[in-house]
Amino acid sequence: MSSNLALNKSATASSYVSPFVAQRAVDGSMVPIQRWVCAVIPCWMQVDLGSTYWIDRWVVKHMGAAGWAPNYNMLDFKLQKSLDNSTWIDVDGVTGNTNNNTDRMVAPFKAKFLRVSVTKGLNTNNGTASIVEFQAYEIPPSSQYLSGLALSSGTLSPVFNKNTYSYTVNVGYDSTSITVTPTGEDSYSTITVNGTIVQSGQASQPINLNIGENTITVHVAAGAGGAVQDYSVKATRASDPYLTSLQVKNGMQTVPLNPAFSQTSLGNYNGSVANAVSRVNVILQADDPAAAIMVTANGSIVTKSGTVYPVDLNVGDNIIKVTVTSSIGSDSKTYTVIINKANQ
Repeated sequence: MSSNLALNKSATASSYVSPFVAQRAVDGSMVPIQRWVCAVIPCWMQVDLGSTYWIDRWVVKHMGAAGWAPNYNMLDFKLQKSLDNSTWIDVDGVTGNTNNNTDRMVAPFKAKFLRVSVTKGLNTNNGTASIVEFQAYEIPPSSQYLSGLALSSGTLSPVFNKNTYSYTVNVGYDSTSITVTPTGEDSYSTITVNGTIVQSGQASQPINLNIGENTITVHVAAGAGGAVQDYSVKATRASDPYLTSLQVKNGMQTVPLNPAFSQTSLGNYNGSVANAVSRVNVILQADDPAAAIMVTANGSIVTKSGTVYPVDLNVGDNIIKVTVTSSIGSDSKTYTVIINKANQ
């Protein structure tokens, strides 16, 4: 357990009733005369810790802790912090107190000066304040690492490890955005994703993805001690793997497809030809001219001529698969066309 930071440090107050100066409230003594007393409300007493510390616990020992009746305990007061003895920020507050000891845990904070500000004094006399002993305790440096990192799409590579700081992920063309869910090893750590604060264990706001590589930075600052760590995710969004058009032609005649072609509908597209038709041409155009196209008919790869893929037909159903693979990243779409050649 850490030691009391306020013990025997320099203490002052807004006012005091002699001889009950503020210094008596940080001398480690629980003898009733060794206390601070103020008779002007509101009032405060403060301690100069001498150096900056990370703190997560504060204690006020009231008159009841020194053997007096509980109605001599203070009612309403708060803890304030400062780094410069000029700007004061509220940390924690107590109202309607009846306890002999106020012993409070708070989220870790950094301070050089601490102040107990009293707005309502003793239960028995609201116009008088008294503190027998004030204490503050330091928290050891905490973790700047993540315990988990999850994405709304794609698979993180390598598998997450808190000591691995660089990752990659591939997502499809349709993934126009992604969210990141970082979980801090220290529950009090401050986490940002691309500069925006994200609560530990909660998803970030959607991050828009351009085609190609996108860098996402997760910054973790320890709740106490000031240590930081960055994690980087390079998310590659694939380029367009869709067709602009798909036609089946018997010579100069277009073979109607049911349903009509739609680039985001992958099949099945059904058409039919007469028995006399021995070959059809599948004519394709990709959204991205650099995308790779592979056509198979009845399980065999079809060699193209320009944008035309000639397919020899068997009697019955001929299954034609058109696979479009993105030129950037890793994504593909497969359209299925079934052309039925009549028996006679």
